[in-house]
Parts: sequence; structure tokens; C-alpha cells
Amino acid sequence: MIEAADAAPESAAKMSARAGACRIVRLFSRDELGGALGRPELVHLALADGKLAEAFLAASARLAGLRGLVEVGGSAAEATNGKDGIG
Repeated sequence: MIEAADAAPESAAKMSARAGACRIVRLFSRDELGGALGRPELVHLALADGKLAEAFLAASARLAGLRGLVEVGGSAAEATNGKDGIG
């Protein structure tokens, strides 16, 4: 799951509760996510399991590392620590 880094706290908490064991990537703003799909803004986006999702997670991990944000891994519950990145 991809969630805008600037998502409202209530929205983020609600999606984290529903995400279960899914990893949540929080590296991009609403504008950046929307721009990638031709929309003004986008807060949540899901990728189905598969090669695209694996490649996206790998690229996101590299980006998070370059930005010095957080370590990669963990569940959605662990991703609610308020840090940007991947959880």
C-alpha cells in the first residue's frame, strides 16, 4: 500500500488499521502520488502482489535509504511511528 506522507492523521490511522500485515510506503506527497496517475491529489494507492509490487518496494527502499528516513521492514502496525518511509 502507498499512502501520502502528508495524509491526515485520522485517515492514516484508519488505513493502517485496515492494512493488516501489508507494508505501507510513505515517501511521497499527495501531489506526487496524484501526479503519477494524472490526478491533482491522491492519498492512498494499493498494488496487487506480484513483480510490480516487489520492484516498487525495492525502489522505495533505495529511495528511503538515500533520504536517510527509516529502515525497511515490518508490518502496517509498525509503520505508524510517525516517520516517513516504508513500514
